[in-house]
Amino acid sequence: MWRYVRRYLPFGIIAALLMVGEVTMDLVQPDLMSRVVDEGVLGTSTGGVPDAGLITRLGAMMLGLVVVGGACGSLNNAFSHLFAQNVGNDMRKDALERIMGMSLRQLEGFGAGSLITRVTNDVSEVQTYIATFIRGMVRTDMLTVGSALFLLRLNPTFGLIALCAVPLIAGMLAWFLTRADPMFLRLQARLDAVNALMREDVSAIRTVKACVREAYEKARFGAANDALIRDQLRVLVTLAFMNPLVNAIVYLIMASIVILGSGQVATGATTPGAIVAALTYLTQMLNGLLMLVMVFQDVSRGRASWSRLREVLRTEPDIVGGAYRGERGAGVEEGAGGRSVASVRGAGVGEGAGGPGHGPGHGRGRGLVELRDVTFAYPGAAEPVLRRLSLRVKPGETVAVMGATGCGKTTLASLVPRFLDAGTGQVLVDGVDVRDWDVRALRDRVTVALQDAELVSGTVRSNLAWGDPDASDDEMWRALAVAQADGFVAEMPGGLDAPIAQAGASLSGGQRQRLGLARALLRGGEVLVLDDATSALDLGTEAALYAALQAALPAMTKIVVCQRVATARRAGRIIVLDGGRVVADGTHEGLLAGNNAYRAIYESQFGAGDEGRGLAVAATEEGGRDGRR
Repeated sequence: MWRYVRRYLPFGIIAALLMVGEVTMDLVQPDLMSRVVDEGVLGTSTGGVPDAGLITRLGAMMLGLVVVGGACGSLNNAFSHLFAQNVGNDMRKDALERIMGMSLRQLEGFGAGSLITRVTNDVSEVQTYIATFIRGMVRTDMLTVGSALFLLRLNPTFGLIALCAVPLIAGMLAWFLTRADPMFLRLQARLDAVNALMREDVSAIRTVKACVREAYEKARFGAANDALIRDQLRVLVTLAFMNPLVNAIVYLIMASIVILGSGQVATGATTPGAIVAALTYLTQMLNGLLMLVMVFQDVSRGRASWSRLREVLRTEPDIVGGAYRGERGAGVEEGAGGRSVASVRGAGVGEGAGGPGHGPGHGRGRGLVELRDVTFAYPGAAEPVLRRLSLRVKPGETVAVMGATGCGKTTLASLVPRFLDAGTGQVLVDGVDVRDWDVRALRDRVTVALQDAELVSGTVRSNLAWGDPDASDDEMWRALAVAQADGFVAEMPGGLDAPIAQAGASLSGGQRQRLGLARALLRGGEVLVLDDATSALDLGTEAALYAALQAALPAMTKIVVCQRVATARRAGRIIVLDGGRVVADGTHEGLLAGNNAYRAIYESQFGAGDEGRGLAVAATEEGGRDGRR
């Protein structure tokens, strides 16, 4: 924590010094009150005659000390919160930066609900811990120790009686807090579970309603919330006994001093003012000890939250890129992480422009993708999902990847932009191992469009800007046209400035997918990976989309992960996976005639021996294109 604290340490030092000033004012007050009682009211120094002038002067002095102490306290609050909030701000930003750098495996290990809790609630607890430590520890230590010292100076007997209780109270605090400390970690874990369930229910609300599972989800959330409340009550009940017990001990001490002091007053060994001052110091000690209880509670919570937050801050990304950023003069703009110029920028539909220098034979082959003897297994899985898989996709080639559920299609697609790392073997882009690429440069070169096109609340323009923040309106409309999204966007109130609800809830699945694809096209690159990114489109719209995509960017390498034969048949080459291996590689016609695995997929969708159905699908697609023309 020190590397965060030291940046704003001057604020903390100022806050501590101001607290010293506030407590000093509090410690001087009882001594002045003793003089008011003895000299001003009882007139011990004037033969029993009250001294009104002394009372006025001491009262004015006490009022002045209150004003100074209040000013110190207010400024202490300001500086301690300035200190804690700045530290928390840096922690939260660094935590998000760490999360953004984590691999998919690491993110799944933490869980979305847990990460949300750590970046929000845990950081807030740490901020409270820091502010409490600066304000509370200085005040409680000074008030407790200072009151004891002033009490000893005032009356050694009274001071010794008070000090006898300190070990008892300290032992009691240690016992209670030792029992409560592990509960705070469990409490935060319970909060993780509640946040995770809430996030799931909100994001899947349509599915919950469609399946009429409201009652089930309510019960599930209720169970998690009940567990959270039970742990909170355990903590509260454990700590609830501390204050009364500390109070009881301090009040016993106060009663002992009153009894002992009355005898000393009778013998002249002390004065009534001294007893009043002693009781005031005891009250301050009580306040200090009670505040110490609160401080230790906040410290225990803060330490538990810091240990969870530290796990995030210390997590090193397991996917770290090398230094390779691409060759200068090979169609890559210098800077911006090697940003490629192969995009819809300047490439109108039908122009056949893929950007200068992006043809299949250019240089080292821009857009070349190779997998060499790749094996990959997910953590905890009994078997690898890919087994010694080798594949070469030439620059400008369009390859469809098909196979049964769980055969490794999405895993293969995730290896190319390096969302995942191969266990063994190599994944290469333009002849360079993806582990040697600078990660940003690689992902500028390999563009991905997913089945679940994540949209954020804002406008059409702000969502498209994720692809290219500098894109003009014309470039956005060009990308929308290729993605077959220009029609419905033009009909929306505001066009590019039309509002988009959170997660794109105001759009259909097909509309979200087309906006996601338009965003990917604006991003550009030599390789476009479509991971079932057109599954929500009808066949006619999908056919028009792929035709426009090929016309606008013929030199871009396209890897299309799909389930439908109608989608795959448009590719120049079809790969079929089974058991993590390539079991078929060829054209639609060739595989249909000579490969049992592909023919089985075809027949599962069109029926055995129904080649005519496939021709009808092709006619439907062609009709869709004609209608758009």
